[in-house]
Amino acid sequence: MRVFAVLQALRFVVLIAVLTLIAQRGGSAAQLSAALLVSELSVSFAAGVCLLPSLRLRASNLEPNWIRHHLAFGAKGLLSGVFIELNTRIDVLLIGAFSTDRDAGRYTLAAVFAEGLYQCLVVVKNQMNPVLAKLLLENQTAQIIALARRAWRYLYPGIAAVYLLGLVAFYVLTKGYLNISDPGEVIACYAILGLGVFAVAGFVPFDGVLMHSGKPEYYTLLSFLTVATNAILNVLLIPVMGVRGAALATSLTLVISILYLSAIMRWQLKFSYLTTQR
Repeated sequence: MRVFAVLQALRFVVLIAVLTLIAQRGGSAAQLSAALLVSELSVSFAAGVCLLPSLRLRASNLEPNWIRHHLAFGAKGLLSGVFIELNTRIDVLLIGAFSTDRDAGRYTLAAVFAEGLYQCLVVVKNQMNPVLAKLLLENQTAQIIALARRAWRYLYPGIAAVYLLGLVAFYVLTKGYLNISDPGEVIACYAILGLGVFAVAGFVPFDGVLMHSGKPEYYTLLSFLTVATNAILNVLLIPVMGVRGAALATSLTLVISILYLSAIMRWQLKFSYLTTQR
């Protein structure tokens, strides 16, 4: 997990470095995607350096049954990553479609802060994934529920504190340092988005349970339902409420996604974090 954490940090270090280089050289906006490509290639290379010494990459060690198993697992879960990434951008894309680039830019500033808050939960999720996998392998569903409930005691107060600190920092930034028209609306967007992240703080670190239980297709289903709901709510609310509608739609989607997760878990795993019965 330490190596994993270093590789995750490397992605953003390289990303910032390449973006800085492009900016200093006066590169065009079209070149910005190169930063993503270089950062992912850097992480892939570093991961390969770490993994290759422990892998036995010889033809005699390859088993067709396991190759088919891994390919099938990956194919079923492949689109989940696409939907997850799309879900973090669908509000900005739809603001651009229904409103102006100016509104999209202002909203993006709030969305970036909210995504930073959400990434705090992703850090915890990365630490919980090996624990969940082990408990699922041992069929310890009661312990999984107990673990999630214990984590709530720390996750909700912790995210609340980070959310409030972020709100203060965002207020100071927009009011004192950035020349933004109607900063109150941008601050309101972060406040709404942050409340959505707070609402799901106890569930995001444990939503990989479908993947770890060997059901990646249902994790893909969860991701699809979430992005579809987000798109529908944004289409309904942006024309009425503007950028605040986008924030409300995304925040509501986060809450609804927990209901989706619970329903799919009860359907496929016969337990959920919202109930104590199997």
